[in-house]
Amino acid sequence: SLAELRGDAEAARRHRVHLDEVALRNWNAAHLAAETFVSVNRLDRAASAVREFLEVHPDDPSAYRYLAVTLMQDCDFKGGHAILQQIMDMAGDRPGLQMVYAVNAFRLGDSETFYRYHDSRGARDGAESVWDLPVPRWDGQPIAGGKLVVQCEQGVGDYVMYAVCFPGLARKARDVLVKTMPRMFNLFRRSFPD
Repeated sequence: SLAELRGDAEAARRHRVHLDEVALRNWNAAHLAAETFVSVNRLDRAASAVREFLEVHPDDPSAYRYLAVTLMQDCDFKGGHAILQQIMDMAGDRPGLQMVYAVNAFRLGDSETFYRYHDSRGARDGAESVWDLPVPRWDGQPIAGGKLVVQCEQGVGDYVMYAVCFPGLARKARDVLVKTMPRMFNLFRRSFPD
């Protein structure tokens, strides 16, 4: 807490007792407490606040998801993944959750889990629509004399991150067509003139 940062141990203790009383009652209050700790770069305290809430409310998937993300923000990807697995057992039908689970599985080198849940990204609220083309999905094998269509999606960071793969795709197919958002068009055209 801010009192803790100021060195006022008694005020920090009182604040923590009050915060615990309020935060244990409902997820909105616990979430606000955790966000407060995150804002002052105390991810350990944020995780602690959520764990305490979960002791009283062990069936709240939103709290588990927040805890998993907080652990991953603190570079505890294995701990976050273990929590994500618990949530998947409780509420595995949520596309947003499946996407976070898939991305973390990829980060940990678990390609089987990544591919199992990767397509969930298109089912989440606000997701960019995927082209529905009457062609088979590419399996990574060379397409002799053929065309390969690449669907860019999500945010600018993902576009840039995956663009490093484009030159390698040119060795897999005669033509590579990339669908992208308008704001990335000129950058990609300059970066990949062929």
